[in-house]
Amino acid sequence: MNEGRLLAPPAALESLKAIGFNLLSLANNHAWDLKAIGIQSTLKEVERLGIAHAGTGNTLQEAAAPAYMKTPKGTVALVAIASGLVADGAAATPTRPGVNELRVVDGKPHAQDADRILSSIREARSKADFVIVYQHNHVFGDVPFGTMMLEELPERLGPADWLKAWTHSEIDAGADLIVMHGAPIVHGLELYRGRPIFFDLGNFFFQYPPARVSLDEPIIWESVVASVEYRAKQLHSIKFKPLAINKLGQGQADTHDEHTNNLFLQTRGLPAPVKGEQARFILQRLANASKAFGTIVNVSGDMAEVVLRPGS
Repeated sequence: MNEGRLLAPPAALESLKAIGFNLLSLANNHAWDLKAIGIQSTLKEVERLGIAHAGTGNTLQEAAAPAYMKTPKGTVALVAIASGLVADGAAATPTRPGVNELRVVDGKPHAQDADRILSSIREARSKADFVIVYQHNHVFGDVPFGTMMLEELPERLGPADWLKAWTHSEIDAGADLIVMHGAPIVHGLELYRGRPIFFDLGNFFFQYPPARVSLDEPIIWESVVASVEYRAKQLHSIKFKPLAINKLGQGQADTHDEHTNNLFLQTRGLPAPVKGEQARFILQRLANASKAFGTIVNVSGDMAEVVLRPGS
């Protein structure tokens, strides 16, 4: 179909499950690209595959509800939200499918949305051993997202003030870990009350038709994977490994039909570990961005690790 921008066959979810993904946020501004039927089709597939998921639903109550995943070491909860560039009609309502949206008005989270989301976090806290909040964000102050990225403005390199305050509210409500995406550029890490806030980890996959990509800055093709380890419910370590995402696929792009499922698109935008100078460059950017939050990230060779203070 040519109505949607970011589409994938059901096999994409099977691939994610095959490589180990077991808890999935569905909340983002592209979840509505195929309207209500796209939301419902995605929900059907993740439920068929048994992947715990949050952030969209057939009603607002479903979209806002935490997802729960039982593990041998306890229950993990996920609350997922999207802010910015959410199309008209894409937000879930009490009677219509959609996304769990956080509206941002005049630099502040919309009170009704904030109350709903914080209530979901508190519910998750009461039922789970560990609570993750995921946010797909495209609100960076007063600058429109497209302008910010196309003109490579400095605002793209870190979170806005409203987002810093909002994430603290989420942790105060019971979140153990917050992870975000949207810039899509690696941002810094904050430890608030000993709980990690990953303001943006960058892209992991970026299989996007070239005809649709207006963003071509080199740093959007670089990212990191974070590994967070807990022992006896205490944060033990945070480590990072750098990735590069290939811009060119095999064969030739179909410039006449950007939705053609061809070898070029199948092999474009896939991640791979990097080493040497590029690895150190990516990790040092992460370390520099984290300094603003008082977080020390030590880069050693092709990996990096956060220096945890006693009591973290």
